[in-house]
Amino acid sequence: MIVIMSMIYNLNGIMPSRDIVEFIADNIELLPIDTKDLHILVNTSPAEEFEYVRQKTFDGELDLFIFVGSPVAYTEQNMRSTVGICLYLAKKSIYCTNDYKLKPPSQCKSGALKEFADYKGESKDYYGFDYVVSTLPNLLYKGTSLYVNWNMSVFDMSYPLDNYDMRQDGLLYFGAFRNERRPLFEKYLDSIDYDVIISCSSGPYTLDNFKSVAPFAQYVKKLSSESFQNYKATIIIEDPYSNKTFTSLPTRFYECLAYGIVMFFDESMIFNLDNSHILDYQEYIVHNEFELAEKLKEYDLEYHARKQRTSWLNNFREILLEQWKDAIGIIYDEQ
Repeated sequence: MIVIMSMIYNLNGIMPSRDIVEFIADNIELLPIDTKDLHILVNTSPAEEFEYVRQKTFDGELDLFIFVGSPVAYTEQNMRSTVGICLYLAKKSIYCTNDYKLKPPSQCKSGALKEFADYKGESKDYYGFDYVVSTLPNLLYKGTSLYVNWNMSVFDMSYPLDNYDMRQDGLLYFGAFRNERRPLFEKYLDSIDYDVIISCSSGPYTLDNFKSVAPFAQYVKKLSSESFQNYKATIIIEDPYSNKTFTSLPTRFYECLAYGIVMFFDESMIFNLDNSHILDYQEYIVHNEFELAEKLKEYDLEYHARKQRTSWLNNFREILLEQWKDAIGIIYDEQ
């Protein structure tokens, strides 16, 4: 039996953890083990499915447990206990993450401790997982870390750029609020020189923090594949950590490329762009809101949307597939 689990799975929105789960499931035949008995457990799975997996795991039938980076703390008890049982009894366990902050949740360990008094997953770094497969090539979890750029999994296809002039003018920003990014949010999102549109969670922490930075922005609900195509341009910024440590390009890069949204980059992104081997990005680097405002006004954005696609589009799914094959080869070569 193989179990793939994630506690975040939104059928309607853009969700990297969902795309990772679906990519692994779609390519399950790459595993050199019996893949017929596959179970995908997510926050919307029925309780009976969790119970079935727990029972079969207790019977010693769990060959591989893959947990895709997502929080566990606020899930129901049967989900947390299932994580612990699978982690303890699986013949092999893999933690997949596309965020340097998303280390294996401590609840993975606590779930196992509640079920098994002799659980030995003592490491703070990896909480008992045999392997960590992440977007950070230099991330070390007791020498078991492997590199796969999971962020490429959000790139499904290139959407047409028809009727580009019908898209909304201004600067789109979408994503979570991270306090480390506050100086850059203040730099670009509190501007009177261009309209700002922010797509974010309606939760009080995220929304209140964004409004404290950009009180006059237009706020819209989380984007879908259809609503992404309503916008012309965005600014890509990252945490300071990613400006010195290669973390792979963010999911936003691949989403914007797919939907034809012109990307501008704060100057701090140069390190990550260079290490990602992105060519001809210099004309999209900005140092302040005034430079960004000038480019938004003077650039033919439809032309640059097409130019970025021509310059940067790649066979992302094929590259991702090869990286995953390499990781599987290392994991199962140790037998």
